[in-house]
Amino acid sequence: MSYLPKKEIFKLHLQKLIGNLFFIFIGNLILFYFKFIKKYQYRHIKNLRNFYKEIIKLDQPILICPNHITYIDSVILNWFLANNFFYLRHFSKLPWNIPAKENVRKSLLFTIITYLTKCILIERRGTKQHKDLVMRKLKYLLENKEPVCIFIQGTRSEVLEENQIHYGAGQLITEVPNTKVLVFYIRGKKQKQKSIFPKTKEDFYVNYKLLEPKINSTGIRAQKEVSLQIFNELKKMENEYFSKYQ
Repeated sequence: MSYLPKKEIFKLHLQKLIGNLFFIFIGNLILFYFKFIKKYQYRHIKNLRNFYKEIIKLDQPILICPNHITYIDSVILNWFLANNFFYLRHFSKLPWNIPAKENVRKSLLFTIITYLTKCILIERRGTKQHKDLVMRKLKYLLENKEPVCIFIQGTRSEVLEENQIHYGAGQLITEVPNTKVLVFYIRGKKQKQKSIFPKTKEDFYVNYKLLEPKINSTGIRAQKEVSLQIFNELKKMENEYFSKYQ
């Protein structure tokens, strides 16, 4: 088990409790915005939700690794994974996310929403101590069977590039035994460039796979190998997307 100060554990549980209490409001606000203002749609959402329900029945640590092309990729993914009624009953299965603090703090509304929807803010240019604490929080959550979403890319981009890989996902997988990885490629069919939000009336392409990374080394080398396995799977999905829609 990873060490996390009791004060930080208390803060995580408090955030989760408050988020659960307010989710009926925040969840429906997000749902209304996506469905009726932006008019987003994903035609196979029922299949994905059934898949997610089966995965969480495994009762193992789950790390979710999507591609990254808009600011709200993880929020859209959360919407696709389960409906609000499910999250109200099983709030622990709403994935935790780690958005960049410098983006969120530009808006008081974003700050409130991210706190209430299980986000841990990270400063990209923060100290090593700050980043280590964030990783310890994520490890604690995974060890307690709470899903965590982390981007394998270090930044938003139109296409995946190997030089964008961040090794945080590999570190979590190698340090938390039996972690399963849900790899997702999500992209609006009209999405040509990175953006803050997908286009209005966007119809989404989604590809996903449960991955069990092979760990053949130790330490940093293992972290890099595992992260590369996730990246390669995402790249395959991206190539499939472009073969269909470009």
